[in-house]
Amino acid sequence: MLTSVDLRDRLPRLRRHGYLLTGNRHAADEAVMACLAALPRDAAGKPYAADDAALFRTFHSAVLAPTEPVAGPDAACEADADLAETRDRLFALPPVERRVILLVSLEGFTVAEAAAILCIAPSRAARSLLTARSLMVQPQRRLRAMIIEDDQLIGMDIAESLQEMGYGDCVHAANGREALEAFGGGEPDLIIADVVLSDGPSGVEVARRLRGRYKAPVVFVTAFPEMALADPSVRADCVLPKPFSPNALKSMVRRTVQAPAA
Repeated sequence: MLTSVDLRDRLPRLRRHGYLLTGNRHAADEAVMACLAALPRDAAGKPYAADDAALFRTFHSAVLAPTEPVAGPDAACEADADLAETRDRLFALPPVERRVILLVSLEGFTVAEAAAILCIAPSRAARSLLTARSLMVQPQRRLRAMIIEDDQLIGMDIAESLQEMGYGDCVHAANGREALEAFGGGEPDLIIADVVLSDGPSGVEVARRLRGRYKAPVVFVTAFPEMALADPSVRADCVLPKPFSPNALKSMVRRTVQAPAA
């Protein structure tokens, strides 16, 4: 039996599991609390579980698996880029497949145990595991990013961060004219734009024109965030003040790409 002391030792494991299931550290902590609240109590009123399988069965009964990462501030998790990348790959999977592969590949349960935890047939769990593994090893399409930045060094730093996130095709434009000409042969998956450009219209105006052609999400990077926010079409959660760290940029990109289109 897992006592309250055993459960305390398993909290980091549950939090990691919840994060990869919900995509958000705050939501993961809420899921852990819901799990602990749902566990049976001993004579002293402390929670317990029969074993790890029972603990995870209670956890999965207490939390929904969203099809997209739960939105909201999640800065604490961005210190672990590998964990965030794993989360992004897992969210390419349907919810049941994501649950099964987490239980088997991450937590070490057998397929039969995962099936019992999720209250599904073992054959369904086995098929879901095969599907999940197949989807996760499939080669991903090279993502394309447009970087509109008149400082070449900053543009190179942005491109390096995006390439680490899987954006294999990063086009750098120094002004609006170059940006409007650059993607004649294909649509970008992401637009990063400085607000104050040395030549031509502002980054906000250039992004507006590009959004007339493409539906790509936009992140504004600027030393003057108030100038970007003066435009009512610009959301505050899509503006990253300069200077910024690579992790801050990656965090902003993840949240913006996952957010519903305006």
